[in-house]
Amino acid sequence: MSIINVRELIRSAKRDEDVGAAFYEKLAEIVEDPELRSRFLKIREQELDHSKRFQQMLEEMSDYTPQEEYAGQYEKYYNSFLSKHEYLQEKDTIEKAEKVGSDIEAIKFALAQEKDTLLFFIEMQKMVPSGQNVDLVQAVIDEERAHVADLSEMLVARM
Repeated sequence: MSIINVRELIRSAKRDEDVGAAFYEKLAEIVEDPELRSRFLKIREQELDHSKRFQQMLEEMSDYTPQEEYAGQYEKYYNSFLSKHEYLQEKDTIEKAEKVGSDIEAIKFALAQEKDTLLFFIEMQKMVPSGQNVDLVQAVIDEERAHVADLSEMLVARM
């Protein structure tokens, strides 16, 4: 039976947060509004904190194999899901951020990225071992939801 490697999933989550931090740093450089710049830098710090949490999770995690309904279920889903996930390539993400033409466009772009990331972590939570690891992923999910709410508030305030 072919099973995804949960450690690789966690590594992907860590990489996602590292790239997210670089993304917000680049957006902060581009936007004109100082308040927006400050909020993007705050989210950047939270992304770096998430990365540290996933690194800790990797260090503490024992081997784990998720239950499948059929052979190859998670590997197929994992590969399909990650191939569509935007944050995984830092260079491409930074290049996209550099093309942002306005503060509102920056917020919309960040909001789309956060929604994608939120979905990633919700799905990831289903595949990690129970116990503190699920709690850690839930904490990150809650913070990603807060990012979505914060970015939505920023967008509404500027429209």
